[in-house]
Amino acid sequence: MTEATSARQTMVRCEDLMVTRSGTTVFDGLSIEIPVGDRVVMVGRSGSGKSTLLRVLSGLQSFEAGRVSIGDRSFNADDNIPDDVWIRVGMVFQDRHLFPHLTLRENVTLAPRLVLKKGRPEADGDAERLLESVGMLPFADRYPAQVSGGQQQRVAIARELAMDRQLLLMDEPTSALDPGHSRELAELLAEIAGDELTIIAVTHDMKFVRELAHRVVLLGNGKVLEDAPPDQFFNAPKSPEAKEFVRDTV
Repeated sequence: MTEATSARQTMVRCEDLMVTRSGTTVFDGLSIEIPVGDRVVMVGRSGSGKSTLLRVLSGLQSFEAGRVSIGDRSFNADDNIPDDVWIRVGMVFQDRHLFPHLTLRENVTLAPRLVLKKGRPEADGDAERLLESVGMLPFADRYPAQVSGGQQQRVAIARELAMDRQLLLMDEPTSALDPGHSRELAELLAEIAGDELTIIAVTHDMKFVRELAHRVVLLGNGKVLEDAPPDQFFNAPKSPEAKEFVRDTV
């Protein structure tokens, strides 16, 4: 990490993280630090633990050892983690998980009303602002089945931002998108993120990586194998594993 990034407040820190799944070691002492406002894209071979790391950071996956920090809160494997930690973290899944029986507007307003206890006028106002920011306000009263997969992805992002998230996790966000819409999504995320929202995405889409990332992190062998800006990662990788990965995927 550079001197410039080390001076910024940390959003995510993993220290000597140990994770096993079904008897298989996924991470064996993984450590990484991500400052507030960074856009980090995780890449790696199948089984390298990319989605597992997202699940750990979202509270969906336990870990056996090490320490994880989200913002100013840190916890070990055996800690009971309070809900106020996870409310900072939003997760956009590969299949989006929109409620099919609710309109797009209602999908965005439901959690703020139930969890944040916002009144309907405030929740509706926030939803309209966010739907407009992702280009979906004209479709606000349609149901998920009435819009495309890419449009559903935009609504899923708006739904997470409506919860005032500080950290947005995205698992294969371009899997249902053609190259043009993949580029549009990267541009949208860069525009709405600003300096306060931290984004960690997992993808196999190398064009999306180039268009979105401040940093590219290669996972493998239970650890971080490379952590570099996109230009360096793709044009002058340092580790043998990164050189091989770039050669095979670009």
